[in-house]
Order: sequence, then C-alpha cells, then structure tokens
Amino acid sequence: MVIWASINGATEGRLFPGTGYTVIITGMEYLIIAQTAFYAVFSLAILTLSILLAAALYYLLGIAKHLRKITENADAVSGEAREKLQELLDALTRLPIISFLFNDKRDRDDAKSKPAKGRNSKQ
Repeated sequence: MVIWASINGATEGRLFPGTGYTVIITGMEYLIIAQTAFYAVFSLAILTLSILLAAALYYLLGIAKHLRKITENADAVSGEAREKLQELLDALTRLPIISFLFNDKRDRDDAKSKPAKGRNSKQ
C-alpha cells in the first residue's frame, strides 16, 4: 500500500518495516522533514537550557542570601572585637610603664609641663 507518492526525484523507503506501508519521499520533503526535526530538537534544547538556567538562578539567589547573613555576622563580630580591643588598649595606656615607653616624646614633655593635680599640688 502506498501512502504518498511523488513523480519527480522520488525515493522509496519503508516507514514501518514488515507492515507493508511504503512511503515515497522527494528531495523537497527531505528538507521539510529535516527542518521540522531541527525545530523540534532546537526547541527541546532551548526548553532544557531554560529550566537549567532557572534552577541555577534559584540556587545562586539562595547562596547570595546566605552570604549576606554571613557578612552581617562577621561585621557584628568584628565590631565587638574592635570595641574590646579598644578597651584593652585604653587599659594598657593607663599603666605608667606602658605609657612611658610607647607615648611620643612630645606627649611626655606636655605631661611634664602641665601642672600636677592632686593633694600635693599647689593651685
């Protein structure tokens, strides 16, 4: 049984071997079938890439949210550490030997030139 026939440049092929159906396809029909197959495969590829891109974007947004939380926590911890370090430095600068060794000579001269305050100082 012949399903379709064309006279010019026709080639014969079996669509379903063993069923007795014969399809005769010309050169132009090859192009139509090839074009249809190309569009179908290309559409599936675009659809697959779109789904993969959407999934990657979803996970990247999740990573960005976690990264923001991590940086906020690190900023809070560094602020606390900065305050404690400043308190430690203030406590160390109150020690006479530390202030003598690490203060600038001008600071020591300024301290000598200032009148002393206390019980024995004359006011």
